[in-house]
Amino acid sequence: MVNLQDDAAPAVVTSNHMKTFPRLFLLTSLVAVVSATPLFAATTILDDFEVSEGHFTNDADFSGTTQGETVTDGPSTADLTTTTAYQGTGSQQVFLDDDPASNVANPTTFTWQLRHLSGGGTVANNVGILNGGTTWVGYYLMTSTPNLQASLMIDDGTGLERAAYLPIVADGGWHLYEWELADTNMWEAFAGTGQNGEINAATVTLDSIFITALDSDPANTGPDQDATFFVDAVAYNTEGRITVVPEPSGLILAGLTALGALSRRRREG
Repeated sequence: MVNLQDDAAPAVVTSNHMKTFPRLFLLTSLVAVVSATPLFAATTILDDFEVSEGHFTNDADFSGTTQGETVTDGPSTADLTTTTAYQGTGSQQVFLDDDPASNVANPTTFTWQLRHLSGGGTVANNVGILNGGTTWVGYYLMTSTPNLQASLMIDDGTGLERAAYLPIVADGGWHLYEWELADTNMWEAFAGTGQNGEINAATVTLDSIFITALDSDPANTGPDQDATFFVDAVAYNTEGRITVVPEPSGLILAGLTALGALSRRRREG
């Protein structure tokens, strides 16, 4: 399931999809899920991509902050897919078509950067998140593309703050990338009149998911660094680290039914 880190540094949490586990481990995990339900109650999913793209309806190249990608109309995409998911059946599949002749202007170590807007980047279109001192915000991401970094942006009053970059694990598995609002080491000023590298407002909103690609050959133009990745369970937790059970609720219900049947057979035997 989920392996939580103990320190307060920017966090990458690793998770393997339970569908690949043996049945016995799945049954044991279901017991753990049921017994630990109160730990999950504080996590709120903003977008689960089950029936729609939710707040992420714009193309991958919609924002002017996106740089280093091919500018021909329509090469980069962001669409709902049902071929893979961390939880449930759907996720957001993003394809970034890199332009190897055009890197990010600043910093030049990025071959491209992607600002995938939530609610079109408009505060009124997004959900308010209480900044209560123990709030974490993040998302699950899966990719096999190397040299990527995860971040996100928060609308904080009149400032837009960017989360510290976390290296993305390119192993084809789902991993959680999350940041604590109260930790000033996790934030950098990005734009706006109130930017200061801290999250200060009592209530904030998620502006975007921000992904960058490190230039694998900065001395030259570099190779074509196209990327495909999947995003699921964009979430926050006002009481600590994010935890999302990586299975549809129907599977949990089926597991509980199986546990009940097993218990009855043992009593009858």
